[in-house]
Amino acid sequence: MSEDSSDEIEVRDRDSSPSSTTGDENGGSGNEGNKRRKRKRKAVDARKAKRSRRNGKVLERLTEQVSGIDNYLSNLAFPPMGWYPPDYNGTPCEPEVQTEESVEPALRFDFELAANLKEQTVANASSEHLHLLRTLQHFKAENWTNVHYSDIQKSYTARPGIVDLEVNDEIKQFQKPVQPMSLGAITRAVIMQSDALKKRVSDLLQWSQESSNLIKEAFISKIKETFSGDFQRISLDCLQLVCGRRADIIEQRRDAFISLIKDNFLKASLKKIERFLR
Repeated sequence: MSEDSSDEIEVRDRDSSPSSTTGDENGGSGNEGNKRRKRKRKAVDARKAKRSRRNGKVLERLTEQVSGIDNYLSNLAFPPMGWYPPDYNGTPCEPEVQTEESVEPALRFDFELAANLKEQTVANASSEHLHLLRTLQHFKAENWTNVHYSDIQKSYTARPGIVDLEVNDEIKQFQKPVQPMSLGAITRAVIMQSDALKKRVSDLLQWSQESSNLIKEAFISKIKETFSGDFQRISLDCLQLVCGRRADIIEQRRDAFISLIKDNFLKASLKKIERFLR
């Protein structure tokens, strides 16, 4: 039972008590009791009104919350026209394109077997170089062995280091009286060729710096002049040394093979065989 109901019962009990019918002698106390009952009724009414207002505010807040949740759910399902998310940048949101997920191929492991062919260790000579070599070695001529180099070799010999190398005392007794000078002369010729190239290129660069206006014809003429002096002469000498020495070695090898043959007729026939490259 609530507090208000207990107060009303208490008032009714007091109203119906014998003390209320005591007569005139209790008239003053009756008036005082009426006043107390009125005050209590007012207090009870005030508490009811306060409780009613408080319950009304709670109900109003709950109603607003339910209404807000209902509106929020409705906007999520069906957004109103002109509504954009908080991070809207000024352009309408494009509909998301649904793409099918690509299916990854199954993993495979391949272990292929192979056997490589043996590559040739010596490269094939080009037809242009082969034709030039035949011309330089004079293999088509009868006097192919007369490619001289001894005179040019003398001009590139020098000591020490190039020729007449000093041999250790332990093996000096086994040294042959005649030492080959070809490789030493070729080495010195290549070194001199490099020096001549450096000097000619430096002269060309200096000439180009000193010339304010370069003309095509003048530049070509200067290049020909630059590489037609010592550089060209030394380059030709290197080629002469190599070709002459090679012809000498080929002749010695052929003579060594033919000297092993006892039949003079067969020996003469083999000497007439034409030299060729392949």
